[in-house]
Amino acid sequence: MNLRKFILPMMAFIFAIGMSFATVGLEADPQNDYIQRNGTWEAIPEQDCGMGEETCQVIKAGEGPFTLYDAQNLSSVKKGGGDYIVLP
Repeated sequence: MNLRKFILPMMAFIFAIGMSFATVGLEADPQNDYIQRNGTWEAIPEQDCGMGEETCQVIKAGEGPFTLYDAQNLSSVKKGGGDYIVLP
């Protein structure tokens, strides 16, 4: 009886730790980039920002510049050469 009281909670604890590593995280969408326009996220086709450490920015329909993101997350800023990308 004491063995069950010890083993079952221990196994539940081990499985809980194991499942914490198995959860899916938010990853960048390989087909789209995102801009935040008027407080909402807007998907745009994937853009090539080139090489570099400058923040990648786009001008869309004459508005902007908007910072480009890999995911709908403010911490996923896309880096590149620093040139503006003009979109129709």
